[in-house]
Amino acid sequence: MNRYDRQLRLWGSAGQDLLSKAHICIIGPENSLLQETIKNLVLVGISKFTWFKSNDAPAYSQNDLFYKDLIQDMVPLNPRGVSIIQESMFNIHEITQNNNFSISIVISETNIPEELLRELSSSELSPVIMSHTEGLYGYVYTKLFEPHWVIESRPDYEVPSLRLDSPWDELREYMDTIRFETLDEYSMAELPYVVLLYKVLQHLHSSTQIDHKMIKDTLTNWYVSDINPKGTNDLNYDEALRYAHVALPNESYKVGLQKLIDFSQQDDNDRSNQWRDNYNRQIVTLVHALSIYLDSNCGDLMVNASIPDMESSSKIFGELQQVYRNKATRDLTEFSGVVHQLDESIPNDLITSFSCNVKNIKRIEPTARPINDFLTDSKLTEPYPILSTLLKFQKHQQVERTSDNKSFFLYESYPTTSFIGGLISQEVIKLITHQYIPISNTLIYDGMHNNITSFKC
Repeated sequence: MNRYDRQLRLWGSAGQDLLSKAHICIIGPENSLLQETIKNLVLVGISKFTWFKSNDAPAYSQNDLFYKDLIQDMVPLNPRGVSIIQESMFNIHEITQNNNFSISIVISETNIPEELLRELSSSELSPVIMSHTEGLYGYVYTKLFEPHWVIESRPDYEVPSLRLDSPWDELREYMDTIRFETLDEYSMAELPYVVLLYKVLQHLHSSTQIDHKMIKDTLTNWYVSDINPKGTNDLNYDEALRYAHVALPNESYKVGLQKLIDFSQQDDNDRSNQWRDNYNRQIVTLVHALSIYLDSNCGDLMVNASIPDMESSSKIFGELQQVYRNKATRDLTEFSGVVHQLDESIPNDLITSFSCNVKNIKRIEPTARPINDFLTDSKLTEPYPILSTLLKFQKHQQVERTSDNKSFFLYESYPTTSFIGGLISQEVIKLITHQYIPISNTLIYDGMHNNITSFKC
């Protein structure tokens, strides 16, 4: 079994390859949060780190730190080896002068030079994640310097696009070979529900306005009453009623897709070749190629090669699946030709992934405010007392002692630290793999009430 078998099911081999090539910059003292973050990232396959170690490390008791020697203890966690280069905070300007880092993570750091903050606000850098924990509370803040494109947002549920209302020739010919009058009741029960829905649409072709209720009524009043009276006990009939909505086109995605096309043109004009993340640049090129493809295909997207599992005989399901695969192969070949006319360097695997997930592509706006605003502008944090208090603790400022923070901010909680370290690692994985949607740039964890708040700051 592959060492990363479980996580490959989440982000695939392409995502794992991006993680294995990542170079992470860590800024901060050696504390439990920093250790948890590095440990989690090493375990998912990231092996290259540069650590700007702060001397402003708090005094820990013997049991506060899980690892006695962070650098040496990380090596056994990755069989390919782990490189953690430790640098002095005096060399921290390398972050902006030689920015080869995939992501920079600032953990519990209090002495970030003002000039570096100004450079972080004006330079075009890879994403920066800032975090700190105190007692039962913690925050995670993400600063994006350029638009971040997500090629696989992984929605909880996706309506399949089966093109039953606008079939291509091969699908139409296959459906026409299935004739109800030649089948007995047992053969009818083995038909996939998409065949039933297609036949209903053909029966209703003269109707001017077809809706879901009309399709369900026709299944009952025509298919069951006239064609297959015993069909009410068939599982495929139940599925046809349940999934009647897939028979009609769901064009709600077109509005969002057009916005993405407009954004891609805007991003391409604004940034030209100045993309920090080459993956973002490639996705923008793919979206531009998609607009060309849609113009030449009457607005129809590429067909997806996979179809949902359904009640059917193995023979008919295999034949139907092959029809969709044939069309998907032709569409992908045509789309790849458009892409390679724009940029021959885009790999075929990325083109295939884009084609399969074209409805799930998202664009995350860059963070509008500079980092030093987040750290210094009290107006941003006033609506969020926990965040305001956390930043004061992080900067070693005077914190008013109240009944709320007397205990729960002051007593160290390793479970809270471990949880926030997991959140940081999760956001790093999202940003590097361009899969799943990142948080809305600021997250606050309230361990006292087991509550999470996410918002744009």
